[in-house]
Amino acid sequence: MAEVSLDMARQVKDRARKAAEAAADVAGVGLGKVGGDYVVKINLHKKAPAKAALPAQIDGVSIVYEVIGKITPR
Repeated sequence: MAEVSLDMARQVKDRARKAAEAAADVAGVGLGKVGGDYVVKINLHKKAPAKAALPAQIDGVSIVYEVIGKITPR
C-alpha cells in the first residue's frame, strides 16, 4: 500500500470523527503518525461498547483509538 500522507489523513478526519461520535463518547480528534504513515487519532472518554461500529480505516487511512478518561483542568 502507498504511504498515507498528511493530506490523506486530513481528508478523512471529519468523517472519522462523525463515525466515532455516533458510536462512542469522543473526547477529541487529531492526526498522528504510526511508522511512516499518518493516521487519525481519536481519544475516547471511556471504552466504546463492544457492539460499537468504530471504523478501523477510512479510504486507506488507519483510525487509532485511545481511551483517555475524563478531561479535567489542572
